[in-house]
Amino acid sequence: MLAIVGSAAAFALASGCTRIHVKETVQIEVYDAISREPVADARVEHGAPTGKFLKPQGEFTEEEFEESFAEQARGLADGGADVLLLETHYDLREALAAMRGARRVTAIPIFVTMTFNAHPRGFFTLMGDSVAKCAAE
Repeated sequence: MLAIVGSAAAFALASGCTRIHVKETVQIEVYDAISREPVADARVEHGAPTGKFLKPQGEFTEEEFEESFAEQARGLADGGADVLLLETHYDLREALAAMRGARRVTAIPIFVTMTFNAHPRGFFTLMGDSVAKCAAE
């Protein structure tokens, strides 16, 4: 999917295309093509959370997330992306794992965004991370 929106940036949609996210729905043989295909005509590529939880709430470790994001970032960078946009993360630990994984395999710029909910004490991610904590990390 290619969308050019009144700017010099073209975004491709490979959201949720980490191995962890697609293993339940896509044959692994086509996984690499999923990461590279959308970037063919785009310059900015974005990735989203896995949709899974890290231990102790879930079954995955930070290392497994980092490896999964590294694999996706490698495919996107090899496919020609100029920028990675890791967006709408709701767990700071996952966002940091995504950033570490991507940085390990590519030197292209990486932007990370977080999603916050309003609470009586302020704005927090689903996992309880404050805006200040996320900005500091």
